[in-house]
Order: sequence, then C-alpha cells, then structure tokens
Amino acid sequence: MKREGRIKNLRTAFHYLGIVLILFAFLQALPLIISAICLETVQFPFRIYVIPAAVSAALGVGLVTLFRARPPPAGRSAMATAALGWFTLSLIGVVSGPGGLHDHIRSSLFHVVSIATSTGFTTQDVTGATFSPVAKQVFLLLMVIGGCVGSTSGGVKVLRVGVMGKLLWQQPRFISCSSRQVNPLLVDGEIIRTEEVQRTAAIVFAWVALPVLGGLITGLLTAFAPLESVSGMFSALGSMGLSYISQESLVSVGTGVKVWYILAMVAGRLEILPLLLIFSRKVWT
Repeated sequence: MKREGRIKNLRTAFHYLGIVLILFAFLQALPLIISAICLETVQFPFRIYVIPAAVSAALGVGLVTLFRARPPPAGRSAMATAALGWFTLSLIGVVSGPGGLHDHIRSSLFHVVSIATSTGFTTQDVTGATFSPVAKQVFLLLMVIGGCVGSTSGGVKVLRVGVMGKLLWQQPRFISCSSRQVNPLLVDGEIIRTEEVQRTAAIVFAWVALPVLGGLITGLLTAFAPLESVSGMFSALGSMGLSYISQESLVSVGTGVKVWYILAMVAGRLEILPLLLIFSRKVWT
C-alpha cells in the first residue's frame, strides 16, 4: 500500500509538472505574440524565446500524456512537483543562453538552490547578460514559491502553493454542488480547516500585493526598470539576497525606498501575519 501510494504521488507530481511546463511555454512565447500583435520588431534573437518555449512545451505534453492523474498536487505531491520544477525550469532557462551548456547548467542549478533555500549565494552577476530573460523570469517565480513550510527559507512556501492550487482546482465542483453539501478541502487525506485555508489565502494575497506595491513605489522614486523594481521587492520580502538591481545602484536609492525594503525584509523573516498582529489593538489589550 505504501509503495502504491508513493507511485501515485510520483505520477501526480509528473503529471502536474507537465501542466506547469506547458503554461511556462506559453509565458515564454508571450513576448513574441504581443510583438506580433503590436507589429513591433523584436530586439532579442528569436532563439531566446522560441527554443526554451519549444523544449518546455514538448516536455510538458510528454509528461501529461504519459502520466495520468486526477487529484491535484498537494502535500508530498506538491513538494515533489516543486522540486522537479526547480530542476527542470533551471535547465530550460539556460538552453538559449550564451556560452557552454555545461557551465550554464552548473551555474543555473547553483542559483536555483540558492534561491529555494534563501541563502543568497551567487557565482555569476545576475544583473548582466549571463542569464537569458527566460531564466530571470524563472528566478522571480522561484523567489515567490520559496522553500518548505517549517524551514527558515523565504517565499510563500511550497505547501501553501499546493493548497491554493488544490483549492482552485476544486472550486468549479464546489460551485456546482448544493449549498447544503459539505465539501472539505483534503490534502493527503486530511481535512484542512477553513481557518487554515483563509490564513493561507491571506498570506498568498499579501505576497502578491506587497511586492507589486513595493515595485510601484520603487519605480516611482527611482529610474529602475519594472523587472528590476519587482525583483528588489521579491528579494527583500523573501530574504533571498538576489535581485536584478546592482549593488552600486541600490546604495544610491533614496531613503523612502530603503525604509520600504527594511520593512519588507522584517515582514519576510518574521512572516507577514505575525508582523501585522503587532499593529492589532486586540493583541495589546
């Protein structure tokens, strides 16, 4: 029974990894689609977008076809999907990059592990042309996901992403059911209480809202590009240490941006909800 459960979890992880790769392929090709609609000339070589998108789509379709699974990933399956996704997306992100493939794979895997564990170590300049635009987008995605629940790493955490994914998967069925029917959210066969789901949704929303707000503030008060502004907030909130803002440029930013980054670093290390409790009147009465 345990072996069958492990095989089922592995098949589920591979199946939904394929779905992630298909969606990622669409995101990779999106700049070309927008440029074609707007009749704009693409400044970057087509291979930077076409090759990773084709590889990602081919792998995604193959995994979805070979591994059939009905339940969405959660718990062990979600963690396995995230781990496989970190590895696969890191390889895809460097397919079109300049230089030797071996050096890029080694450097990319190092930075993926550094981001997932929030250690912040680097061997290459992430602000330069070492990594392709696709790889930089992958790094931002990994900054949001982060590590596992209970660890000291930053990010939303893998399990929370899995819970939100399963909640989204089950919403159509919940809506079509009778209002009197009880539809609990199950993760690895255990019922997740409504309070836990609400807390997870609040944390995920805060993780989306705060970086966007911080990116807007950074963009208004500095001359950074949108990708640089958002990466700075993701890095501060997740205590990642990596961003697309050079150290020289970060030193020269104004006091308002630095104060916002300080608050983001504190919120990311202490978790967002515990920090908000400090400003609640009920806590002090």
